[in-house]
Amino acid sequence: MRENKNLQKEISDEKLQSIADILNSLAHPLRLKIILHLYERPSSVSEMLYILNVRQPNLSQHLTLLKRLKILKTKRQGRMIYYSLNYPEIRDYILSILELLNKLRLIV
Repeated sequence: MRENKNLQKEISDEKLQSIADILNSLAHPLRLKIILHLYERPSSVSEMLYILNVRQPNLSQHLTLLKRLKILKTKRQGRMIYYSLNYPEIRDYILSILELLNKLRLIV
């Protein structure tokens, strides 16, 4: 119990806000799908449009946000731009949350 109190004191309000911001940025089903897809392999926008079955403006909006947060990175190959995860371990965080949801029996 004492460790938790120390941890609360060690994490500044600014850091807590940053944690909340990143969690909020992931709190969208399409963004989670994008991350899980890009964990498997880098993809172009046209590939993701087909695989994720979404409209281009919607996908671009989410890709822009994830890139701005440095969750995604891009690489140009000729005329194509490929997106990939900047930090593949983000998938592990998603899977940890899924495991927690199972334990809490919040998954239908």
